[in-house]
Amino acid sequence: MDNTTAYSLDNEITSDQLTVIRVFSTLTTILGTIGNTLTIAAIVYGRLHQQASFLFILNLSVCNLIHCVVFLPLLLVQSYHDIWTYNQAACVAYSFGFFSVLGAELWLYSCITINRYICVVHHQNYGRYYGGKIVTSVKLIFSWMFYPVTFLLPLTKFWGDFEYVPKKLVCYPFAGYNCRGFCLFIYVIAIISTVPVIIFCYLSIIHKYVKTQRKVGLSREKTVSQTGTANHVTTVKTDSDKKRAMSEVKMAFTILAVISIFGSCRLPFMILYLYDPSMSKVNPMIHTVLIYIGSCSNFINPVIYSFTNKTIFKSLKKMFATWKKTFEIQSDR
Repeated sequence: MDNTTAYSLDNEITSDQLTVIRVFSTLTTILGTIGNTLTIAAIVYGRLHQQASFLFILNLSVCNLIHCVVFLPLLLVQSYHDIWTYNQAACVAYSFGFFSVLGAELWLYSCITINRYICVVHHQNYGRYYGGKIVTSVKLIFSWMFYPVTFLLPLTKFWGDFEYVPKKLVCYPFAGYNCRGFCLFIYVIAIISTVPVIIFCYLSIIHKYVKTQRKVGLSREKTVSQTGTANHVTTVKTDSDKKRAMSEVKMAFTILAVISIFGSCRLPFMILYLYDPSMSKVNPMIHTVLIYIGSCSNFINPVIYSFTNKTIFKSLKKMFATWKKTFEIQSDR
């Protein structure tokens, strides 16, 4: 028998795989629920979602939270009790929701990246694109609805089918020995809509950052050679511009950190799945480990937001201070 099919002899999940699933699902559920709930609360409490950049982050956090409070706990239960092994409808409903939310997460990464790109590189046009609510709303609706509509194809069996895969405990919409047809279609869209966008936008942001730093350095040298009121005005203007530019760049690099974590967590599994969607060419244990390492981005993201984004961090501190004060007042009564 061909060595490439050696792993397909046993179609059942192993106890070691179940252990990995249970450990990672439990860890991500607990940490992700806490982290994303706090991030969402901080953004809402500080009314930060009135800005398009934070509104996109809020939606991404909602995506992560849904994974942590709905899909991972259900998968954890499935690993113990087989709640949908013999219930095709429940299995398909779970998988349809899971992949739809994961797809929305991908679009939101792109939306956040483009938002930072326009803010930093084309700041003068930022108000034109994000000044009103219509454009932002359309982007959010598209992000949330694209994959649910697309996954209606295998749901209705028009193209593809949701097939239960015991080794993964879910019904996959693109199961098979090779990634072709609907599987290839989805992966091409997922990769094209994220990787080139992120690379282009952040190369442009880095270029803009270097260019701005050079301009600020030249402006300061020119200012030092001047005297009087003109000197003071130029210095204030330069400092103000620098602070704004640096704030935008810091926000951009916070997002870059989040996307880098997502890429390092999710891309290995995505690449492996393109090569071996049936888990028959590579040891299934490797698949399982990479899948659930990918899920770790659900709780790493809020940690990055909370500790590297000053605006969210300040809102979080203020929120806790308010809660503490309220608790103390109620205790005194």
